[in-house]
Amino acid sequence: MRCPNCGKEIKSSDQKFCRYCGAELKNNPKTSQLQNPTSRSTKNKNYAKRCFSVALVSFVCAIISIIIGIILIYFVNSSIYLVIDEANTWFMWIDSQPFPIISTNYALDEGTELIAYVFGLFFIIISLVGLALGIIGIKIRNKAVLKDPNNRLIKIGGYLSIFGIILNIIGIVIGFVLFFMPFYVIRLNYPGAKLFNP
Repeated sequence: MRCPNCGKEIKSSDQKFCRYCGAELKNNPKTSQLQNPTSRSTKNKNYAKRCFSVALVSFVCAIISIIIGIILIYFVNSSIYLVIDEANTWFMWIDSQPFPIISTNYALDEGTELIAYVFGLFFIIISLVGLALGIIGIKIRNKAVLKDPNNRLIKIGGYLSIFGIILNIIGIVIGFVLFFMPFYVIRLNYPGAKLFNP
């Protein structure tokens, strides 16, 4: 490094004044250039960590929604039972013989309905958060790649963000299915329901 005033060589980058001519070295562009690589590498590491962290949270949100959501859908499905409403029984006459036609409904108990509503809403919310984080992760990744294109952590973060976006969309669908399952059960015949005799 050289003094911008007299051109003499300066051995230490920590010097504030040139020992030959006394010129101030504080605003020396060469000194600032020596400090820039460190600050740039620190910023790059921060971008890489931020990209990976946001993407990882997005991916975890999706995994939670999908795995637990599928288990709960199976649980709610196995809890469906058939209610026979004898009060609404009516008769159809065939060849002067009465044949009873019993009104039936498929239903869930209140506890299982509450589980479906609460967890369905929870999975919708957590998947929406995960989807937003996945999109943010992609934006951070795009900025980080410009500064450090060869960073593996940024590449992994980018892939996790993409997977997070896709899987969180699936998580939202699972949340909606779970949330609206009780309505579907009440209104439509559901195959494979358990027979319940009141």
